Amino acid sequence: MNNILVRKFGGTSVKNKEAIVNVVNIIKKSEKNQVVVVSALSGITNLLVSCIENIKKRNIEQTINNLEQVRNTHKQLTTELNLENYAVDYVDNTIDELIKITYALDIIGEISNKSQDKILSIGELLSSFIISEYAKKKIGIVKYINSSEIIKTDS
Repeated sequence: MNNILVRKFGGTSVKNKEAIVNVVNIIKKSEKNQVVVVSALSGITNLLVSCIENIKKRNIEQTINNLEQVRNTHKQLTTELNLENYAVDYVDNTIDELIKITYALDIIGEISNKSQDKILSIGELLSSFIISEYAKKKIGIVKYINSSEIIKTDS
């Protein structure tokens, strides 16, 4: 049976370009099959938590400002890592969808646990996509799996 190495890299391990280059170099050194799990970029989860708090306070303007910060942080990273344009498009599309959800939640005037989970998961989804795209450039065979397709929450 093949051994599979599971690696988990937290927020400070993926906080910027240099940290991500280091993570990919660590992954590249192993000859084993690997499953790599990454956290959101450092500071992103705090911004997303703030979004939820602002939605509850009906402060849509600050929520959108926070989401634009999330967008800009990830787009800057895709540029620094010299990723293809579709990586930038992925970031834009993901944040655009979240902004639409945010406006809908503001109209409804409440936020469910499921909606909170959706918002909080965006940090990991964006970082894992970006890191997998960079790893493909540097390592070759890498498969990105959107965790929401294989993990279900209780809400």
